[in-house]
Amino acid sequence: MKVEKIDRVAVAVKELDGVKKFFSDLFGTTFERSPVETIEKKMTDFGRSASGQRETRYVNVSISPMGLELVQTDPPCEREGVLSFHFKVSNLEEAKKEMEKKGVRLLTEIIHGSLKEAIFHPEDLHGVRLVLVEYETRTVMEAISGK
Repeated sequence: MKVEKIDRVAVAVKELDGVKKFFSDLFGTTFERSPVETIEKKMTDFGRSASGQRETRYVNVSISPMGLELVQTDPPCEREGVLSFHFKVSNLEEAKKEMEKKGVRLLTEIIHGSLKEAIFHPEDLHGVRLVLVEYETRTVMEAISGK
C-alpha cells in the first residue's frame, strides 16, 4: 500500500461555527464548508449499536487547506475530539485488500463526488479510527464537490 500523505485529521465538534472561528484564529487558516449534508449508515458501521438499525446523520463538515476537518453531526456527538485520521492512498482497492490481509476490519465505505473513503475499525488499530481515501483532483474539496 502506497500512502501518499496524511490527508486530514477529523475532529468531532458540538458547535461548528465557534470551533471554526477558534481554529481559524489559532492557526491563521480558513475553512470551506463541504457540500455533504447527510450520511445514512448502519449504526453498527460506527460501533454505536448491535441492533443493525439504520440512522440518518445530518453533518456539517468544514475543511481547512492545512488538513483540519471539523465535523458537527445532528444528533450531536457525545464527545468532542479527534474522530479519525485520513491517509491518501494511490489505490484504495489494493489498500483495502492489504488491510484485510493484516486483520484490520473494514467498517464501511463512503463515496462523495469522486472522493472514495474506506473506514477501518478502531478496535483493530489501537483505538485509532483510520480512513483511507483516494481521489484524483488537486484537493479533497474539489473531489467532494465533483469538480
